[in-house]
Amino acid sequence: MTHHVSRFTFHVEWAAVVAVLLVAAAFRLVALDAVPPGLHHDEVIIAQVAKDIMRGRLEIYFPEGYGHEPLYHYILAGMFALGGANEFTLRLTTALLGILTVVLAWRMARAMFGPGVALLSAAWMAVSLWPIFYSRIGLRNVTLPLMISLTAWLLWSSFKRQTSNVKWMWAGVSFGLTFYTYQGSRVFPLVFLIWAVYLAIFHRETFARNWKGLVLFFVVAALVVAPLAYYLTIVNPQAEARVENLMGPLEALLAGDPSQVSSLALVTAGMFTVRGDGVWLYNVGGRPVFPEPISGALFYIGLLIALWRWRKPQYALLLIWLPVSLVPAAVSWPAPNFVRALGALPIVFIFSALTLTTIADTQTLQRLRLACALAIGLLAWNAALTARDYFAIWPRNTQVRWLYQATWTQAASWLDASPDTTPVAASGLKIHDLDPQTFDILMRRRDVKIKWFDCRTSVLLPASGAMRYISPDFFPCDAGLWSRFLGDARMITQSRWPDTGAVIFTGYQLERDLTGLADLSGLGAFGPLTLSKSEVTRPTVTPGGEAELLTFWRVTGRVPAPTAIFVHVAGNDGKPLAQWDGFDFGEAQLEPGDELIERHRFVILPGTAPGAYRIVVGVYNPATAKRLTLPSGDDHADLGTVNVQ
Repeated sequence: MTHHVSRFTFHVEWAAVVAVLLVAAAFRLVALDAVPPGLHHDEVIIAQVAKDIMRGRLEIYFPEGYGHEPLYHYILAGMFALGGANEFTLRLTTALLGILTVVLAWRMARAMFGPGVALLSAAWMAVSLWPIFYSRIGLRNVTLPLMISLTAWLLWSSFKRQTSNVKWMWAGVSFGLTFYTYQGSRVFPLVFLIWAVYLAIFHRETFARNWKGLVLFFVVAALVVAPLAYYLTIVNPQAEARVENLMGPLEALLAGDPSQVSSLALVTAGMFTVRGDGVWLYNVGGRPVFPEPISGALFYIGLLIALWRWRKPQYALLLIWLPVSLVPAAVSWPAPNFVRALGALPIVFIFSALTLTTIADTQTLQRLRLACALAIGLLAWNAALTARDYFAIWPRNTQVRWLYQATWTQAASWLDASPDTTPVAASGLKIHDLDPQTFDILMRRRDVKIKWFDCRTSVLLPASGAMRYISPDFFPCDAGLWSRFLGDARMITQSRWPDTGAVIFTGYQLERDLTGLADLSGLGAFGPLTLSKSEVTRPTVTPGGEAELLTFWRVTGRVPAPTAIFVHVAGNDGKPLAQWDGFDFGEAQLEPGDELIERHRFVILPGTAPGAYRIVVGVYNPATAKRLTLPSGDDHADLGTVNVQ
C-alpha cells in the first residue's frame, strides 16, 4: 500500500512540475516576435559579437558595450548557426535559457527543501514578471541565475550525499563557468566561503567529512575562472572601467562615508515589496518583485522562518545568499536595479514558498486546504498581473518604444513585406554602426540595399535612378535640405501606432533623372570621395555668428570606416578660427555613383577681426588623423571665403 501511495505521489508531483513548466514556457514564448517591441542597442551588440564568433572570432572576453563575459555569446552563436542570425533566434535563445533556469531552480530547491517548496517556488518564478522579463530579451544576464542554480544544486548534492570527488569537481566547474555570465557573479565566492565557515563553526562533524570536497570545489572553480581573471587583471585591466565608474558609493564607504551605501541598501531592500527598478528599460517603471501585498507578506514571513531555522545548513545558505547577492545593486547607482540583483532571483521565491508549506505542514486538513487555495489564488493573481503589465502596458509605453528601437522594427517589417527592391536610404542616430547592425538582424530579406545618413544635416542621393527614404518619428529632417534636394520625393507609406495614432515612420520614393551627372569632373578627388562643388550659403557673418557651407561629393570607390570631412575657416597664417568635423553617412553601405550633400555650420568666435577668411576642406581618418590627398598632393581644397563684418 505504501508503495502505491509513493508512486501516486511521485506521479502527481511530476504532473504538477510539467504543468508549471508549461506555464513558464507560455509566458516566455508567447508573442516573442512582438514583445519587446524591438531591439535594444545592447542586444544588437551581443548579436553582432555572436555573428563574429560564427566567423571565427574566439575570445575569453568581449570589450564591446563596456565589456561582456562570453558564455551567452557562444550559446547564441550556436543558436544562430541553427536558426539564423535574426531577432527571433536571439529572443528564443534567451527564452529557452529562462525555461531551463526554472528547471534548475526547481531542482536546487527540491534537493534542499523538498518537493513542496520546490514546486511552489518554481510556480512563482514561472509567472512573476522579474524572471519573465529577463527571459525575453537578448542579454547575457539571463545566464547568471541559470548557472548559479546549477552550481548550488550540484554543491548541495555533493555536500548532502558526501559523494565522490568527481561530483565536487563538476560543482566546481559549474561555479567557475558562472563567472563567465555577468559581473554580479563575482560576489558568490563570498557566499560559499561564508557558508563554509558557518559549517566549520556550527556543523563540525559534517564539515570534517566534507572539507576536502569543499576545497576541491573552490580549486576547480579557480582553475576554470583563471583565464578570465588573467585577461581582466593583466591583459586588459581597463576592460571594465565603466563598472568602476558605477562604484562611487562603495568608494565613499571605503573612504569612511557609509551614507550612500546605507541609502542604496535600504532602497534595494525595498525592491521586493515597496518600489522596484524605476527604469522602463528593464521593468514596468517602479513595479516591485511582488506586486500585490499578500505574496510580499509571505516573503517576509518566509525570511523569519529561515532565520528561525538558521541552524540547518540549507536555511543558512539562503540567509547568506540573499544579502550578498544584492551587494552589486547596493553599492552602485541607480537603485533599485533589477539587473544587478539577478543573483538573488533563484532563491527569492523560496521564501514565500516556505511560508505556504509551513502552513500546510500539519495534520489539519483545513489548514492544508487553506494553503493550497491561497497558493493557487496568489499564483493566478500574479499571473494575471504579469500578463497585464508585461504584454499590455509595458510595450505600449513611449519610452519603451524608443529604447527598444520599435521604429526600426516596424520599418524592417514594412520592407520585408514589400515586393519592391528599390534601395533605401534611412536616417538614424547611430548610422555608422548600430543602426545598420540592427537592420541586419531585423530584416529577413537580403535583396534590398539599406544606406544610412542623417537627414538633419545631410542628403544622400542615389547612384541608381530611384531611392526610397525612411524618415523616423524620433527626429525631424531639416526642412530646407529636404525641400531643396528631396522635394520631388512622394510619400508612399506612413506607419502609425494603432493605440495612439502617433507616426512611427514615413516612407518616400524619389525618381531621379541621372542624365549628364556622370560627366561632372568635380573639384578634386580625396581617395574615393570626389568633391563636386561647394556653396557658401552664408558668406557674410558677424563675430559670434554662424557661417554655413554646403559641400557636394560623389562616391567613386569603397569608403573606408572611419572617414571624416573637415572644414576650416582660417586666417592668413593658416590657423583655423572655426571648424567643422564629421561625416553624416554610413561608410559601409555607400557605393560608386552615390551623391552626398553635407551641410557644415560653424560659429565665428566673438572678437574675430573683420575681414575675408579662407574656407578649406579635406578628408581624413579620425582614428589616425591621417589626411587623404588630392592628385596634386595637397591635403585640402580651397572653397572661397567667408566675410566677417
